[in-house]
Amino acid sequence: MLPKSSAETPREGRSVRVLIVAGPAGSGKTTVGRAAAARLGWAFVDADDYHAADSLRKMARGEGLTDADRAPWLARLAALVGERVRAGPPTV
Repeated sequence: MLPKSSAETPREGRSVRVLIVAGPAGSGKTTVGRAAAARLGWAFVDADDYHAADSLRKMARGEGLTDADRAPWLARLAALVGERVRAGPPTV
């Protein structure tokens, strides 16, 4: 994990507002993300909370999601990231 001072260092005149943690299922993204948010004093958002109900049911049945299933989810996440970059609060 980055030291707090490194995460707050502006780059090219901008400060970091969003930290995205990515990885395969079960790799510890939520654990790492929550820890980073707590250390930085930032908000935490779990991308899984933005899946449509139909997608959640598919995953619960062990079915994989299609690109069509993922598209609205990714659009919601892109909108959220854009909002947090523009207006905050800083978010993991």
